[in-house]
Amino acid sequence: MKYYTFLIKFVFLSNFISAQSRLYYDKADLVTTEMNCYYFKEGQIVSGSERTFKDTVKAYYCSSKKSRSIEVFNSQGIQNGFSLYYYENGSLKERAYFKLGARFGIATEYYESGKAKAILAYSEAGTFDLTYPFKYRLLSCWDTAGVQTVTNSNGYCNYYSELLGKQIIESGKIVNGLRDSTWTIRFPNHNEYLIEDYSLGKFIKGKRVMDGQVVSEYNEFQTQAEIDGGLNVFYNRIMNELKYPRISRNNGVEGKVFVEFIINESGLLSEFNVVSSPNKELADEAIRVVKLSPKWNPARIRGFPIRSRYVVPVTFKLG
Repeated sequence: MKYYTFLIKFVFLSNFISAQSRLYYDKADLVTTEMNCYYFKEGQIVSGSERTFKDTVKAYYCSSKKSRSIEVFNSQGIQNGFSLYYYENGSLKERAYFKLGARFGIATEYYESGKAKAILAYSEAGTFDLTYPFKYRLLSCWDTAGVQTVTNSNGYCNYYSELLGKQIIESGKIVNGLRDSTWTIRFPNHNEYLIEDYSLGKFIKGKRVMDGQVVSEYNEFQTQAEIDGGLNVFYNRIMNELKYPRISRNNGVEGKVFVEFIINESGLLSEFNVVSSPNKELADEAIRVVKLSPKWNPARIRGFPIRSRYVVPVTFKLG
């Protein structure tokens, strides 16, 4: 009996270990290679998926292998429950709760020193529209010396965060938990900063200043990547170039191939990958035609072009 009990436990443990997967990410939270990774996640993958985790997922910094986060996902791969995030020095960065993929309720943030940084209150999804780039109310804020500067959702905050992998300091007035009036965003390079205007949480406009000169202005906090002429032009080009693979046609195979790719800061497409496909022959043809796409206009955040991931369906249908 003891032998069989041991054997059952061993088989169960072996199956659990074999079910673990590892994915590598860059600083923009996009899947990348081990060589270019900033952090990696380990956990169980949702059945039928290649990149969606479920249950408890742990992440580690690639350079130090120290813990970066502990997150909880439901069986469909949607983040749901309490999560913890850490600085690379090992100190706690944030405690947060997620509800169906979005932060919800109270989140507490800390400085690397361990001192309290801010207390945020996230609302139900849909409470704030796209004109509100920050989906929370800031209840309390402390400076690095531990002095509380925002109390009962009102005050002036120097909020330390990150933009494009760089630490920034966002400074401005908080009214009823929302950003208001003019905010200044400073970079480690003090020759560069941003000036943004808000009205009770709504983003109005922003501008980038370098060496005292305005170098660009933006009226949207964040934009998605897009192609000139819109997606209709993109899909028309695909349909004109698409060639139905012979074997799949003869066997009556049809369906959609979902192709993902990265659009870099210059608008060039790379890192093509098939998310799902009826078969490999259709997948290869879908990749071929998507690669023919011209440059896109890259996604932007606060006026800066950024890398972004995009997924498009390529449809094969027999007439």
